Amino acid sequence: MIRVGAHLNNSVSAGQDPRQEAEAWGMNCFQIMCGSSMKPYPSTHYKDSAYATAWQNYMRDNDVWVVNHMPYIANIGSTETSKWEMAVNSLIHHRRCSHALGLSAVLIHAGCTASGASTPVSA
Repeated sequence: MIRVGAHLNNSVSAGQDPRQEAEAWGMNCFQIMCGSSMKPYPSTHYKDSAYATAWQNYMRDNDVWVVNHMPYIANIGSTETSKWEMAVNSLIHHRRCSHALGLSAVLIHAGCTASGASTPVSA
């Protein structure tokens, strides 16, 4: 089966429910952000068991895949230790959010290194 979807706004509090938008467009997969696109860590709403259960039931009942899109600020490709460590910690937190909600995966943009930089960060 081919999965077709897009990046949807997850700002349910602003009256934008990505599940309704996905249904309106006939999507069987879509991406959400578990937090701000410019903050490294997800919000904590995913820790609410009723919220998590609602997402899990929605995906199961509708055969929909939902992917967690990490924030753009997380730069896993950085050669600067502090930026790289923040990105790795952000990935860990977003993976926890994805697991709690039962999401299919975490999407991460690799980022980039500064022009001419070639020294990798060692973990």
